[in-house]
Amino acid sequence: MRALMLAIVVVGSAACLPSGATESASPAPSNTVNPSSPHVSTPLATPSLTARPQPTVSILPPLARGALPEAGVVVVRDGFGSLYRYDGATGRVEPVISFTGWTFARQTASGLYAIGLQGGVVFVPWSGAPQIVTCGGVALAISATGACASRRYGPDGGLYVQYPGAAPLRILPPDWGAGQIAWDPSSRRLALTRTVDQRCVRCPNALYVITPDGSPRLLYDTHVDETHFGPLGAVARVLWSPAGDLIAASLSTGCAGCDSSAGNGLLVIDPASDRAIPLGVTPEMAPDIAWSANGDLAFVSGTLERLADSELKLRRRDGSITTIDPRGSRPAWSAAGDRLAWVRGDGSAAVVDLAGGDRRPIRCADGDVAGIRFDSSGEALLLLCRLPGSDLDRYSIRYVASGRDTVVLEQVGGTLAYAIGPDFFDLAAWSQGPGRE
Repeated sequence: MRALMLAIVVVGSAACLPSGATESASPAPSNTVNPSSPHVSTPLATPSLTARPQPTVSILPPLARGALPEAGVVVVRDGFGSLYRYDGATGRVEPVISFTGWTFARQTASGLYAIGLQGGVVFVPWSGAPQIVTCGGVALAISATGACASRRYGPDGGLYVQYPGAAPLRILPPDWGAGQIAWDPSSRRLALTRTVDQRCVRCPNALYVITPDGSPRLLYDTHVDETHFGPLGAVARVLWSPAGDLIAASLSTGCAGCDSSAGNGLLVIDPASDRAIPLGVTPEMAPDIAWSANGDLAFVSGTLERLADSELKLRRRDGSITTIDPRGSRPAWSAAGDRLAWVRGDGSAAVVDLAGGDRRPIRCADGDVAGIRFDSSGEALLLLCRLPGSDLDRYSIRYVASGRDTVVLEQVGGTLAYAIGPDFFDLAAWSQGPGRE
């Protein structure tokens, strides 16, 4: 014990020298072993780590190539959710809103609705200044006529609906358990999910329709018992058909790895009869499920884990199902529902006339096709082209009509590159063509 105390004193005195005292310099560390050592003198290698340089995210405003009046107006979201508007008549691009984090909620004939990070709503007309929209709470969904479904918190909390020019109306109490919400095309009904007991890790839910008189009606229930759902999972997303007579519902287990390997269940539900028709599994990506004006449903069949083996299928209104392309994705319909376009696995796209069966290939002059959509006439196309040779997602938007292929916008994107491209309908709104709700 005395020896230990002595050692402590010695160390302490060496660390705290009296004023004016000096400490002998220690020899500088060497990269070689002392020659007097019996070991062989060997230089120590200096570590040299060469890491692959990481790409720097570069979000820049989109650039226009000039005027193209027939292209109309294109509103684009950048990687931060800022909005820019291209006017084909003038060829200019201008920022619409200085804030970031906007997502497209609904496209109409006169413009588009966007929802911000805090649940605020703005209407962006094809020309003119954006307008703030009163929604009554945190916005969840916007209807075709501009009606807003929102959620409030606090003493007057619950689910609210507000039609243009009217006061907000509470339709459900806060403890009802409302989740996913989608307006029907008439703006008079809501499809929404309900989760009653939220104490489970991955909770089952049920799909309801709120009728015009405000009463909820059960369509589909995923409960096996109070805290477990069936093998397909819970309802994760709903999409009304344009006529409002059918609903496409995708289901998820809430486990990303499980859904990636097993796929997400897809159902077509008839609200009139409550009949649910299973269509197998999909990769559960919003741009891979699309209704036509005629009630046909184009969808990708397969899983995210084996996306290269997924098939683009078409369910006709009579219930028949055919395979359109063994490696197709990103379906888009013409306004009349008589033509279907999609992205192919080889980097091209295709357009088919469903009546005549004629099919023609479409390619980007400057990269692979990442998205495609029709104008209102069904004769012109807007292409989203992924530019090659970059670690960042860089895109151009091209207008194709009557044998002409013209760049409308470039320098779109700028975020890190992923194998799966963005949803074209969520990246750009186009005045000349239909949106996808």
